[in-house]
Amino acid sequence: MLLLFGNVDRSLGCGDMRNENGRTLRGLQLKISSNTNKLSIAIAAIVLTCGTIAHIPNAWSADWPMGRGNAAGTGATEESLPDAPELLWELNVGGLGFDAGPIIAGGRVFAADHDGNVLAVDLLSGKEAWRIKLDTGFVASPAYQDGTLFVGDYDGTLHALDSATGKEKWNFATEMEIDASPNFFGGNVLVTSQNGNLYSLESLTGKLQWKYETGDQLQCGATL
Repeated sequence: MLLLFGNVDRSLGCGDMRNENGRTLRGLQLKISSNTNKLSIAIAAIVLTCGTIAHIPNAWSADWPMGRGNAAGTGATEESLPDAPELLWELNVGGLGFDAGPIIAGGRVFAADHDGNVLAVDLLSGKEAWRIKLDTGFVASPAYQDGTLFVGDYDGTLHALDSATGKEKWNFATEMEIDASPNFFGGNVLVTSQNGNLYSLESLTGKLQWKYETGDQLQCGATL
């Protein structure tokens, strides 16, 4: 089950998450108000709160490799929270905090924050595996596929990182902010931009395969 709680001072930008009075998501409640820039998110086993990542044990058994969990963007899982979750670990990463949730893949938690940090944390121990700092910031969740972490920044660049080390493999510049987690189709990664374009890039190289122009801003990601 997905538990979201806390406050943000900016639009979340996607569909049913815009309601300022709270909208039920997967059976629980997202509450948004304008008095703080804090967003606290518990994704079954993971909690992000104003620069802190925490882990609740016995709550997660499956990967969550993109912002809304799967290619269909359902934001749903058959897993459930335990009756009485207990905090196993907590990691304070400092800075301005997070505007989007972490993902889980291959026994690691991956997250990106407003200060331009991208980090990998061991799911069981809470120890940082690696962290990189980029000269930008992030408002969208990463996405993971086949050993590569893909994350778009608010300058409009999609970064492809080695999930084992954080080393950048390639990057691709769109013209405006990327607000949503990427998705995948075949050997391509799909990413949207506020310039109104949906891009299909070769996952291994970042080479543009095609783009579709909508003529309007895109703040949500592609779903399949």
